[in-house]
Amino acid sequence: MIRAPIELQGSSLDERIAKLRTSKDAEVMAQNAERLGRPDIAEHARARALELKADERTARRKIVGPASPRSPSNKGRVDNEALFINGVFEGVLNDILDAQAASAELICYLQPYKPRVIKRLQQDPPSLGSPWKLFLSLTHSLGLVSFEADIVEWRDKAAIEADEVGALSEHIATYQPRERGLHLEGKDGEYGRNLLGIVRLRRVEPALSVSGFIKTSDNFPLRERTRAGSWSYVFPPELRQPVEVVGEEIVRDEEQKGLKRALARSEKERRERLEAANPVPQQIFVMTKAFRRNQDVVAEVLSRAGGHCEDCFQPAPFVRAKDGTPFLEVHHVMTLAQGGMDTVENAKALCPNCHRRRHFGQVK
Repeated sequence: MIRAPIELQGSSLDERIAKLRTSKDAEVMAQNAERLGRPDIAEHARARALELKADERTARRKIVGPASPRSPSNKGRVDNEALFINGVFEGVLNDILDAQAASAELICYLQPYKPRVIKRLQQDPPSLGSPWKLFLSLTHSLGLVSFEADIVEWRDKAAIEADEVGALSEHIATYQPRERGLHLEGKDGEYGRNLLGIVRLRRVEPALSVSGFIKTSDNFPLRERTRAGSWSYVFPPELRQPVEVVGEEIVRDEEQKGLKRALARSEKERRERLEAANPVPQQIFVMTKAFRRNQDVVAEVLSRAGGHCEDCFQPAPFVRAKDGTPFLEVHHVMTLAQGGMDTVENAKALCPNCHRRRHFGQVK
C-alpha cells in the first residue's frame, strides 16, 4: 500500500521520518505524535520503526550470528557472548579495584549467592587464554551496567576439595576484606555454588543501560531486574557511542541562552529550522550535586502547613495518587546550595506554582 506523504508547513514529514536512523527514535516520535493528537504521524513513525527493527536485527546477526536454542550438543560459546550479573555490592568491587590496582592480573573472586550453577560457564569454562567477558550492575542501580571484567576461572564450590578451601578463604580474606573468605553456607543451609575468578575489573563510565544488552536466548533487549542476584547471557553493545557528560548548571545556562537566540529569530527562520531539525533530542548525562535532606524537617514543615501553601495560603492544588496527601513541596528559604541550614525554621511548604516563583520569579 502506497502511503501519501504528510505535508506539514510546506515540507514532507515522510522525509523527516525517513531520516530517523534507529527504531527507538521512531518509537519516540510515534509516542510524541500520539500525545499531540496526531495518530496519522504516529502510524507513519511506527511503520518506520518496524523497518528499522528489521534492519537492526539483520545487522546484529551479521555481527553475532543468529541466536540458537541451547541443547546438550550445543555447548560452544557464541561469538561475543558475555555474562551479565545483576546487583553486586559496590563495596566488594571497590576492594577488588584496590587489590588489582597494584597487580592488574591478580585473580579476585565473586560469589553470586544463588544456589544454582551458571550452566554456560560450566559447559565452557573460562581460562586465562579464553576468558569470558563479565558485566555487572550494582545493588543500588540495577538498571545500569557499572563494571566490567574478564572471568578467567570458574569453580563449583560443591566440588572444591577440603584442602583447597582454606587457601581460597585466606586469599579472599586478604585481598577482599569485605568478603571475609569463601562462603559455603547461606540461608537455610544453601550456598551459592559459583566461584568466579576475575581480572581487569574496571568501572564503565558513563554507566550503560541494561537495555543496550541483547539476550543470547532470544535476541531481545535485557530488561531491568527488580531484585539482585540473577544472571543472563548477553551480547554487549558492539558500538559504544561517546556520551556527553555535563554539569546541570551548564545545561540550564545553555538552554536559557538558546531560548534567547530562538526568540530573537523571525517566525520564518524558526519554521525553517524546525523543518530541518531532528525530532528526537540528543541524549546526554547530567551531573548534579544533591543534598541528603532530613526527612523529619520535611514532615514537620508539611504538618505545620496543614495542606495549605505557606506563600499564597491556598489549599494544595491536588492530592497524591499513592496516599491521598496534599501535594506541597518543601522549599528552603536560604537554599542549601547557598549554605542554608536544613531546619524547620529555614523551610516552607509551597504549592508548585509558588515554589517555581521562589526560584525563578521576583519575590519580595
